[in-house]
Amino acid sequence: MEERICSAREFIAPELSAEAYQQLSGHALLAVAHWRKRHPGFYFALLESGALIERANAVAAKAEAAMRDLTTQGLTREEAWAITGREWIFGAPGQPEAAS
Repeated sequence: MEERICSAREFIAPELSAEAYQQLSGHALLAVAHWRKRHPGFYFALLESGALIERANAVAAKAEAAMRDLTTQGLTREEAWAITGREWIFGAPGQPEAAS
């Protein structure tokens, strides 16, 4: 029996087409993977409504902007990521930070 190695897309979000998957930024991919694993109802609702790509990229853009602000204030990238990742990428989707 030959083992098949799955692609990153098949592992992270197998429901997405290759074209849709390629529209996601790196941080958006993290958000999608997190939502699919920890908040599947939220993930599938966004997927069904067609808003998953837009929402994930928007959350990622906010996280990246917050990281820039924090590094400008003197935090290291790692410190800034520890704060913004938790607030924007890995926060519960029902929270105002992650939901907007």
